[in-house]
Amino acid sequence: MELGLRQDDGGSSERDAASDRVKGWPFGTRRDERWILGKAFTVQSILAKILSLAQLNDTRRRENVHAREGM
Repeated sequence: MELGLRQDDGGSSERDAASDRVKGWPFGTRRDERWILGKAFTVQSILAKILSLAQLNDTRRRENVHAREGM
């Protein structure tokens, strides 16, 4: 994802990062961008896993109810 930020080589100064923020860019550097977006993807993957487990639990519950009704 490209947001028009300068490439951070690890040596960008605090002043440059502050300048980027004043210009309205949401991240000071691309390293900040990757860190924040990485956190968002982590949260998204955790929520997807929770949903998947909930659906699996619901399927197993339905199978158990169906098996009991067949007895």
